[in-house]
Amino acid sequence: MYKTDFIQLNQLKEIYSKATLLFRLPFHFKLSYFKKIIDVPLVFKKITRSKSNIKKILGIKDSDKLIFIQFGGHKFKYSEIWQKKLLDILSHISNLKILFNTFINIKEFKNFKKYIRKVPLNDVEIQDYINASNIIVGKTGYSLVSEVIGYNKPFFYTIRTNWAEDILLKQGIDKYGVGKFYESSDLINGNWIDDLINWLDKENLKPKYQIEKYGQNFIKNYILENYL
Repeated sequence: MYKTDFIQLNQLKEIYSKATLLFRLPFHFKLSYFKKIIDVPLVFKKITRSKSNIKKILGIKDSDKLIFIQFGGHKFKYSEIWQKKLLDILSHISNLKILFNTFINIKEFKNFKKYIRKVPLNDVEIQDYINASNIIVGKTGYSLVSEVIGYNKPFFYTIRTNWAEDILLKQGIDKYGVGKFYESSDLINGNWIDDLINWLDKENLKPKYQIEKYGQNFIKNYILENYL
Protein backbone atom coordinates (compact mmCIF):
# COMPACT_ATOMS: atom_id res chain seq x y z
CA MET A 1 0.00 0.00 0.00
CA TYR A 2 1.33 3.43 -0.98
CA LYS A 3 1.53 6.51 1.25
CA THR A 4 -1.30 8.17 -0.69
CA ASP A 5 -3.49 5.14 0.01
CA PHE A 6 -2.95 5.59 3.76
CA ILE A 7 -3.84 9.28 3.47
CA GLN A 8 -7.07 8.48 1.62
CA LEU A 9 -7.95 5.74 4.10
CA ASN A 10 -7.44 8.07 7.05
CA GLN A 11 -9.54 10.72 5.34
CA LEU A 12 -12.35 8.21 4.84
CA LYS A 13 -12.16 7.12 8.47
CA GLU A 14 -12.39 10.74 9.58
CA ILE A 15 -15.41 11.33 7.32
CA TYR A 16 -17.17 8.17 8.50
CA SER A 17 -16.52 9.05 12.15
CA LYS A 18 -18.78 12.09 11.71
CA ALA A 19 -21.78 9.90 10.94
CA THR A 20 -24.43 9.78 13.65
CA LEU A 21 -25.31 6.12 13.13
CA LEU A 22 -24.35 3.10 11.04
CA PHE A 23 -26.73 0.26 10.26
CA ARG A 24 -24.26 -2.60 9.87
CA LEU A 25 -25.11 -5.47 7.54
CA PRO A 26 -24.17 -9.12 8.13
CA PHE A 27 -20.76 -10.36 6.85
CA HIS A 28 -19.16 -7.05 7.79
CA PHE A 29 -15.78 -5.68 8.79
CA LYS A 30 -15.44 -4.21 12.29
CA LEU A 31 -16.01 -0.64 11.07
CA SER A 32 -14.96 0.64 14.49
CA TYR A 33 -14.49 4.22 13.30
CA PHE A 34 -18.26 4.77 13.36
CA LYS A 35 -19.46 6.24 16.67
CA LYS A 36 -22.72 4.28 16.92
CA ILE A 37 -23.35 0.95 15.25
CA ILE A 38 -26.53 -1.13 15.09
CA ASP A 39 -26.33 -4.58 13.56
CA VAL A 40 -29.31 -5.38 11.35
CA PRO A 41 -30.72 -8.59 9.82
CA LEU A 42 -29.91 -9.66 6.27
CA VAL A 43 -31.01 -7.09 3.68
CA PHE A 44 -32.19 -8.45 0.33
CA LYS A 45 -34.89 -7.59 -2.17
CA LYS A 46 -38.34 -9.12 -1.83
CA ILE A 47 -39.77 -11.03 -4.76
CA THR A 48 -42.33 -9.24 -6.91
CA ARG A 49 -43.48 -12.13 -9.15
CA SER A 50 -44.12 -15.83 -8.72
CA LYS A 51 -41.84 -18.57 -10.08
CA SER A 52 -44.57 -19.51 -12.55
CA ASN A 53 -44.81 -15.92 -13.81
CA ILE A 54 -41.04 -15.69 -14.33
CA LYS A 55 -40.96 -18.97 -16.25
CA LYS A 56 -43.79 -17.69 -18.44
CA ILE A 57 -41.74 -14.55 -19.19
CA LEU A 58 -38.80 -16.77 -20.16
CA GLY A 59 -41.01 -18.95 -22.35
CA ILE A 60 -40.40 -22.17 -20.44
CA LYS A 61 -42.62 -24.65 -18.61
CA ASP A 62 -43.28 -24.68 -14.88
CA SER A 63 -41.70 -28.14 -14.77
CA ASP A 64 -38.45 -26.97 -16.39
CA LYS A 65 -35.29 -26.84 -14.30
CA LEU A 66 -33.43 -23.53 -14.44
CA ILE A 67 -29.72 -22.83 -13.91
CA PHE A 68 -28.98 -19.11 -13.51
CA ILE A 69 -25.39 -18.18 -14.42
CA GLN A 70 -24.87 -14.75 -12.90
CA PHE A 71 -21.59 -12.84 -13.14
CA GLY A 72 -22.98 -9.31 -13.29
CA GLY A 73 -21.12 -7.17 -15.81
CA HIS A 74 -17.86 -9.06 -15.36
CA LYS A 75 -16.35 -10.84 -18.32
CA PHE A 76 -16.24 -14.59 -18.01
CA LYS A 77 -14.52 -17.01 -20.36
CA TYR A 78 -16.78 -19.82 -21.52
CA SER A 79 -14.17 -22.31 -22.70
CA GLU A 80 -14.77 -25.10 -25.22
CA ILE A 81 -14.42 -27.62 -22.39
CA TRP A 82 -17.06 -25.71 -20.43
CA GLN A 83 -19.47 -25.71 -23.35
CA LYS A 84 -18.87 -29.36 -24.26
CA LYS A 85 -19.67 -30.49 -20.71
CA LEU A 86 -22.76 -28.33 -20.51
CA LEU A 87 -24.05 -29.48 -23.90
CA ASP A 88 -23.65 -33.10 -22.79
CA ILE A 89 -25.76 -32.43 -19.67
CA LEU A 90 -28.40 -30.56 -21.66
CA SER A 91 -28.73 -33.41 -24.15
CA HIS A 92 -29.53 -35.80 -21.28
CA ILE A 93 -31.91 -33.58 -19.28
CA SER A 94 -34.66 -32.46 -21.62
CA ASN A 95 -36.29 -30.05 -19.18
CA LEU A 96 -33.12 -28.17 -18.24
CA LYS A 97 -32.67 -24.53 -19.28
CA ILE A 98 -29.77 -22.11 -18.77
CA LEU A 99 -30.47 -18.49 -17.78
CA PHE A 100 -27.95 -15.68 -18.27
CA ASN A 101 -28.03 -12.01 -17.37
CA THR A 102 -28.25 -9.35 -20.06
CA PHE A 103 -24.46 -9.09 -20.54
CA ILE A 104 -24.01 -12.49 -22.18
CA ASN A 105 -23.46 -12.86 -25.91
CA ILE A 106 -25.61 -15.82 -26.97
CA LYS A 107 -23.57 -16.17 -30.18
CA GLU A 108 -20.90 -17.80 -28.00
CA PHE A 109 -23.29 -20.73 -27.53
CA LYS A 110 -24.23 -21.51 -31.11
CA ASN A 111 -24.44 -25.25 -30.41
CA PHE A 112 -27.23 -24.98 -27.88
CA LYS A 113 -29.02 -21.67 -28.21
CA LYS A 114 -32.39 -23.40 -27.81
CA TYR A 115 -31.57 -24.19 -24.19
CA ILE A 116 -30.60 -20.62 -23.29
CA ARG A 117 -32.68 -17.77 -21.91
CA LYS A 118 -31.73 -14.22 -20.98
CA VAL A 119 -33.13 -11.88 -18.37
CA PRO A 120 -35.06 -9.18 -20.29
CA LEU A 121 -32.92 -6.11 -20.86
CA ASN A 122 -34.87 -3.61 -18.74
CA ASP A 123 -35.89 -6.00 -15.97
CA VAL A 124 -34.10 -4.97 -12.78
CA GLU A 125 -35.91 -7.32 -10.39
CA ILE A 126 -33.19 -9.95 -10.64
CA GLN A 127 -34.23 -11.49 -7.31
CA ASP A 128 -37.35 -12.87 -9.02
CA TYR A 129 -35.17 -14.87 -11.42
CA ILE A 130 -32.96 -16.09 -8.59
CA ASN A 131 -36.01 -17.29 -6.70
CA ALA A 132 -37.31 -19.12 -9.80
CA SER A 133 -33.99 -20.92 -10.40
CA ASN A 134 -32.89 -24.30 -9.11
CA ILE A 135 -29.17 -23.49 -8.90
CA ILE A 136 -27.25 -20.20 -9.10
CA VAL A 137 -23.72 -20.14 -10.56
CA GLY A 138 -21.54 -17.07 -10.12
CA LYS A 139 -19.05 -15.02 -8.17
CA THR A 140 -19.54 -13.52 -4.75
CA GLY A 141 -21.01 -10.05 -4.47
CA TYR A 142 -23.12 -8.76 -1.58
CA SER A 143 -26.44 -8.45 -3.40
CA LEU A 144 -26.19 -11.90 -5.00
CA VAL A 145 -25.00 -13.58 -1.81
CA SER A 146 -27.74 -11.96 0.27
CA GLU A 147 -30.39 -13.14 -2.20
CA VAL A 148 -29.19 -16.75 -2.52
CA ILE A 149 -29.05 -16.96 1.27
CA GLY A 150 -32.34 -15.12 1.67
CA TYR A 151 -34.15 -17.48 -0.71
CA ASN A 152 -32.15 -20.55 0.35
CA LYS A 153 -30.91 -21.25 -3.18
CA PRO A 154 -28.03 -23.65 -3.95
CA PHE A 155 -25.04 -21.55 -5.02
CA PHE A 156 -22.07 -22.79 -7.07
CA TYR A 157 -19.59 -19.97 -6.64
CA THR A 158 -16.06 -18.66 -6.67
CA ILE A 159 -14.47 -15.65 -5.01
CA ARG A 160 -12.24 -12.90 -6.34
CA THR A 161 -8.65 -13.22 -5.18
CA ASN A 162 -7.28 -10.54 -2.86
CA TRP A 163 -10.75 -9.19 -2.05
CA ALA A 164 -11.23 -9.07 1.71
CA GLU A 165 -14.96 -8.58 1.19
CA ASP A 166 -15.23 -11.89 -0.66
CA ILE A 167 -13.56 -13.80 2.16
CA LEU A 168 -16.23 -12.53 4.55
CA LEU A 169 -18.98 -13.35 2.07
CA LYS A 170 -17.64 -16.90 1.70
CA GLN A 171 -17.77 -17.27 5.49
CA GLY A 172 -21.39 -16.12 5.37
CA ILE A 173 -22.27 -18.66 2.67
CA ASP A 174 -20.54 -21.47 4.58
CA LYS A 175 -22.58 -20.68 7.67
CA TYR A 176 -25.96 -19.50 6.38
CA GLY A 177 -26.15 -20.71 2.78
CA VAL A 178 -26.22 -23.91 0.77
CA GLY A 179 -23.95 -24.64 -2.15
CA LYS A 180 -20.42 -25.41 -3.17
CA PHE A 181 -17.23 -23.39 -3.52
CA TYR A 182 -15.00 -23.75 -6.58
CA GLU A 183 -11.62 -22.29 -7.38
CA SER A 184 -11.85 -19.86 -10.31
CA SER A 185 -10.05 -22.30 -12.61
CA ASP A 186 -12.55 -25.04 -11.77
CA LEU A 187 -15.46 -22.76 -12.53
CA ILE A 188 -13.93 -21.63 -15.84
CA ASN A 189 -13.14 -25.21 -16.88
CA GLY A 190 -16.71 -26.26 -16.17
CA ASN A 191 -15.90 -28.67 -13.34
CA TRP A 192 -19.05 -27.48 -11.57
CA ILE A 193 -21.11 -28.95 -14.41
CA ASP A 194 -20.18 -32.45 -13.21
CA ASP A 195 -22.09 -31.72 -9.99
CA LEU A 196 -25.26 -30.41 -11.63
CA ILE A 197 -27.19 -33.67 -11.85
CA ASN A 198 -26.65 -34.52 -8.18
CA TRP A 199 -27.76 -31.06 -7.07
CA LEU A 200 -30.76 -30.58 -9.35
CA ASP A 201 -32.88 -33.03 -7.41
CA LYS A 202 -31.98 -31.65 -3.99
CA GLU A 203 -34.98 -29.90 -2.49
CA ASN A 204 -35.40 -28.00 0.76
CA LEU A 205 -31.71 -27.96 1.59
CA LYS A 206 -30.98 -26.56 5.03
CA PRO A 207 -28.04 -24.30 5.94
CA LYS A 208 -26.04 -24.92 9.10
CA TYR A 209 -27.59 -21.89 10.76
CA GLN A 210 -30.63 -19.73 10.12
CA ILE A 211 -30.08 -16.01 9.66
CA GLU A 212 -32.53 -13.28 10.61
CA LYS A 213 -33.93 -11.69 7.46
CA TYR A 214 -35.38 -8.47 6.00
CA GLY A 215 -33.16 -5.93 7.69
CA GLN A 216 -34.80 -3.21 5.61
CA ASN A 217 -37.93 -3.61 7.75
CA PHE A 218 -35.82 -3.25 10.88
CA ILE A 219 -34.16 -0.10 9.54
CA LYS A 220 -37.48 1.43 8.46
CA ASN A 221 -39.08 0.83 11.86
CA TYR A 222 -36.04 2.17 13.71
CA ILE A 223 -36.09 5.40 11.70
CA LEU A 224 -39.83 5.84 12.15
CA GLU A 225 -39.61 5.26 15.91
CA ASN A 226 -36.54 7.38 16.58
CA TYR A 227 -36.39 10.16 13.99
CA LEU A 228 -39.93 10.93 12.85
